[in-house]
Amino acid sequence: MRRSGTRILVPSLTIALAALGLAACAQPGGAPASAPVAQLTAPAPKQTAILRPAPSPESLVGKSPAAIERALGTPAFEGRDGDARIWRYSAETCSLLVIFYEDEAGEPKSAYLDARKPQGGDAQMGACLSDVVNTPRA
Repeated sequence: MRRSGTRILVPSLTIALAALGLAACAQPGGAPASAPVAQLTAPAPKQTAILRPAPSPESLVGKSPAAIERALGTPAFEGRDGDARIWRYSAETCSLLVIFYEDEAGEPKSAYLDARKPQGGDAQMGACLSDVVNTPRA
């Protein structure tokens, strides 16, 4: 704003925005407006996602189902194939299979991990593990 003698010069855009804001708040008869003024505010700033570090594939072999669930979360699918117990984790870029077999004591332990692309074929294990641990679960 500039002063020129006794007059104050205000940019016309400021006046227009102020008038628009006041018009949005008032209705005929003096009743408050039902539409929120939030339409005139700037959108909320984007938030940066903080990624969890993925465990190494080696650290997941020989583990109990409870330890795998702590590391990767709840699987999207649980099934059996003969003696094998199979858990599948789904992410946008891959599916991760964790295969359990019973050890000498009869306890299920993870024996094998397999990362697959959604369209088929091998996926890179480290990238798949990172995607799995950072995929939101319901």
